[in-house]
Amino acid sequence: MTRTVSAYPDGQRGVALITALVVVAIAAGIAAAMIWETGLDTRRTETLTQGDQAMEYALGAESWAEQILARNAKYFPRAVKGRA
Repeated sequence: MTRTVSAYPDGQRGVALITALVVVAIAAGIAAAMIWETGLDTRRTETLTQGDQAMEYALGAESWAEQILARNAKYFPRAVKGRA
């Protein structure tokens, strides 16, 4: 039986395999960290957008209440100034 002669001894092939696995593991870890950060960025953006939307709702409600109070003051001046 003929044995093929390798340029590298068996021990070096094992080291190369382990090195390749370590490189793949590091790359997978970096990819996972990037995905995690992207998710966090998305949640931060959603939170900011929802905060802006809540502020717009509050400003709209304030404006609406102001209009109602102005209309009541116009049509019911005695109620607004008090009952003397």
